[in-house]
Parts: sequence; C-alpha cells; structure tokens
Amino acid sequence: MCRKQAISAEALSPATAATIKWLASEQTNYPMSIGRVVATVGCTISVYHPVFSQFQTHMENAELIPTPDQARKAHKLLDIGQTVYATEDDRLAELYPILSHLLYPVEGPPSYLGFEPDGLIFVRTQNDAIPILVLETKNEIGTGGCDPEVQCAFSYQKLWSHDTRLSKVRNACCCPSFLLSMAGHKFTIHGAVLAEGFITEPLTEGIGMAGFSNKSARAEKVAKYFAALQKCLQTLSDYYMTLKPRDDCELASFSPEFRKYGENSQFNLTYTSANLLPGRNGRAMFNALLKGPGISGRVAVKVKFTTRYCPEAHELLAKKGLAPKLLHWESFSGKWKVVVMDSLPGDNMATMPQQPIPKRALKDLEDALTLLHSKDWVYGDLRRPNIITCTRDGAVEPGAMLVDFDWAGKHGKQTYPLGLSEHVKWPNGVRGGERMKKEHDIAMFDMLCMNKM
Repeated sequence: MCRKQAISAEALSPATAATIKWLASEQTNYPMSIGRVVATVGCTISVYHPVFSQFQTHMENAELIPTPDQARKAHKLLDIGQTVYATEDDRLAELYPILSHLLYPVEGPPSYLGFEPDGLIFVRTQNDAIPILVLETKNEIGTGGCDPEVQCAFSYQKLWSHDTRLSKVRNACCCPSFLLSMAGHKFTIHGAVLAEGFITEPLTEGIGMAGFSNKSARAEKVAKYFAALQKCLQTLSDYYMTLKPRDDCELASFSPEFRKYGENSQFNLTYTSANLLPGRNGRAMFNALLKGPGISGRVAVKVKFTTRYCPEAHELLAKKGLAPKLLHWESFSGKWKVVVMDSLPGDNMATMPQQPIPKRALKDLEDALTLLHSKDWVYGDLRRPNIITCTRDGAVEPGAMLVDFDWAGKHGKQTYPLGLSEHVKWPNGVRGGERMKKEHDIAMFDMLCMNKM
C-alpha cells in the first residue's frame, strides 16, 4: 500500500498556486492539509515524527539559553525585519548570511527543480540532497501576490513529489521537513510531513520583529526560536543520514511513531491502515495488530490520537461489555492523547440503511447511559457514527456498543466542542462551548428511538 504522492506536472508553480485566484482550485485538484481551505486540517504531525514535538520541548526548556553569538545574530535579524527594502531580492541578500549563521547554510534552488523557492537547507547523504528546511519570503506583508506560509507549503509539496532524486527516500519515510516563511518584520515556523497526504502544521504563531521597546529582550526571544530550530534541524540531519532508502513504498514508512507501550515496551503495534479519519481536525485513527504478553498471536486493535478523551467513561462501559475493551491510553506529544482499544467486528450504524434501531441495541444504549449517569458522566455525542453493532449471547437481533469517548465528561462541568456540526439536529441546549448535561444524552436517545438522530 502506498500513499497519494504524485502531483501532476500540470500543477501550478507554488507562487501561483498560493494566490487568491488559484488557491481554492489547487486545493481541490492537489489537496494538502494546511488549514486553507476549511476542512483541510490533518492530525498533529508529531504523530508521524517526534522532531516536531521536540521543537516545542526545546522552546519550553528554560535551560535552552541562546549563546551571545546567537543573540547578536537575532538582533541583526530584527534590524532586517525593521528595515524597508526596495525589493524582495534586497531583503533576501541580507537574510541569507544571518539565517545561515543561525541555522545551517541556506542555498538557492538547484536548477533541476523547475521552480524557485527562496531558500533551502539540505542534508547531503552519500546519494541524495534532502531538503530539511524550505524558505519562502515576501518583501513586506501583502506584497508578492500571496501568503508566504501557503507558498512554502506548496513548495514543500512540489519538492517531495516532483524531484525524482528523492523517490527512494520518499518511499522510506514520512519526509519530515521544516518550513520557514517570512514577510517583512514577521516570520512563522511550520513542520511538514507526507503521510496519507501532505500535512503541514504551524509550530509558532507569526513572530514579530519590529516595534518592541526592549529590543534586546526581543532578540533573545527570537534567538531561542532559532536555537530550537537549529537543534531540530540537526535531529533531522542525523535521521536522514541513517535512513535506508527503499525501492518500494510500504505502510510502515509513514505510520505513526507510537509503536510500543507498557513496561519495557513489551506491547508492539504493527499498523495495517493509513489514517481512517483524514482531514478530521483534532483526531486520527488507525487499524493495527497488537502483540505482547498474554496475547496469543496478534489481535486487531484501533489506535486513536485525539486532543481530548475520557478513559474513565470508556472503561466503565467496557467492563460491562457496552464499549470495546480499553487496552491502553497515555498522553502523547503535549496535549494529545493516544488510545488503544479492541477493534470491533460489528457494523457502524452510520453505514447501515437508515431504519429503526433494533430493540436489543436500544436496550444496550439505554443501559450504557444509565450506567454513565449513575457515576455522573455524560456521553455527549449519542449519534449513529458512534454506535457499533455486536452479537449478544447468540441472539439474532444485534446489540450495540458505544465508541468514541472524546466528548464524554462530568455532568455540568465538561463542555461541548466549539465546532459542532451545523448539519446535525442537536437537542435544545446542545451548543458549542456550553456545559454538557445528562438530559442532553436522554434527549439524543429519544431522538434515536424515533429514528431522528
């Protein structure tokens, strides 16, 4: 199995594709998860490579203090940001030596690319020149016809999909790179990977370099961003230097990095699918096979990455056979959670013909809500996509289990996600940001009983 990675030769150049005239159509023809347009946001790229969470760790590390030389160079970078240049080339001429000192040597685009990113940092292995950072700049905010952040994403896409010299490297990994976009006095750092598709994620807000009364303090802050980025570029360099290129592409090359857990990492995961929830903001899920102590052979599991989860509610129902067995959960890459659970053989009710839910299944759902509510938990999202059919005691009529405990939480304390779908007929009182209540669960259950949910 291989991901979608071929981009047509007819695709526009990054500088053109990123313009307001063409952005929407290019995202239709050659989509990337870059947050433009709506619903093109992937899961955190830290799922695929740890270097991106390392960047955040470096930024939060109080012991990472830029050297005086790094601070001086960052002070000079602030001078460049504050200066008004006649042309973008004039700005680039000043930026190149400073960025090369703060990071690693920044080079112009090689002639074989067929398009011209403003700068590249390569790691050179025995056979390949691998881009670990892509630079795009605009002379000032609003000049150049497009957003340099979007252009930088298109440049990354074009680099990794068009350069045939990188095909064997591309087959062997998720192609992690950093993106540095600059416009006048601001810069932004993104990370990028090629998993089931191209995904970029901002690692910083837009960082200003002008107008600060304490310029030295600001230079120290900017220096830390580049010190953290330099460390991560070294990590990527080491990674690519030891990577073994492949003639063919296999799923393991772009599967999540989370592959072991438990004491002494005795449980091992082998992923058997790409992301089952592509484009879903705040979550990703994969099929996998689990091997470890107490397991005969390998068992099918689901591995989920999400920004919020309620393992207590999940485990409460799982013990009564009203949810899949919860095998493991832990914090992952900052605010993310990773959850490992049994993979159920039944059907998702959202994929079944729209017809009344069987009485046995409704009884299971009612029992699940009763149990949750007895412990002051609210499920929150009782809809068909979160219900899986199951066989109960050889009965002909199917029962049901609840899956997806992302929303679940304490009655009157947990809140609904802000981005509730406008296409769902929610019960009264269910709105983004509002507190979740047991009566909302009951109202959703009544709507299911009437085949209205």
